[in-house]
Amino acid sequence: MELIFIRHGEPAWGTQPDPGLTDRGHRQSELTATLFSEDHMRLNEIFVSPRRRARETAAPIEAVTGVRATVVQDLTEVRLPDGETFESFPDRISTIMLALLDETGVRPHGAGGGVWDSESSDHRIAIVAHRGTNAFALSFLLGIEPTQWEWERFYLGHSSMARLKLVPQDSGHIFSLRVFNDRNHLPYEMRTR
Repeated sequence: MELIFIRHGEPAWGTQPDPGLTDRGHRQSELTATLFSEDHMRLNEIFVSPRRRARETAAPIEAVTGVRATVVQDLTEVRLPDGETFESFPDRISTIMLALLDETGVRPHGAGGGVWDSESSDHRIAIVAHRGTNAFALSFLLGIEPTQWEWERFYLGHSSMARLKLVPQDSGHIFSLRVFNDRNHLPYEMRTR
């Protein structure tokens, strides 16, 4: 089992609450998608935040792989205008990660603590979401207690990736962080924060 977390491309921030991508953001997304045309990066599933910038980032990956993305409401960034607090945000992210993993036969081992039971071996999932969403998901899956500065501790640039691989360990499995903030597919001038 491998999870690939992808942050959306550069958004066209302005007055709109749900911006799409800039021209550079679209190009970042296209370059990211080319990675998934290779056999060793074959995807079984794509989960995407409902936000426009994430869906536009996932679209080229869908086109290259032929895998249709599933929109998952709870993969959206922190919902402060809706009354969500920074304290409850990690709980929402860990709950949705548990649900998504459960569907593939991956469940916490005993009391949890970053150890997992798994019925799946070669399943590869891409999750296209946001800086905070991805940061809290990484903390949860690696068994690290989240902090209020998680956005900076696990910082991912636009269209960058983090890859976790589920590996056997003692009586269960752990997620091993194999790649973090990978932007090698982007030319230097395309790398944005």
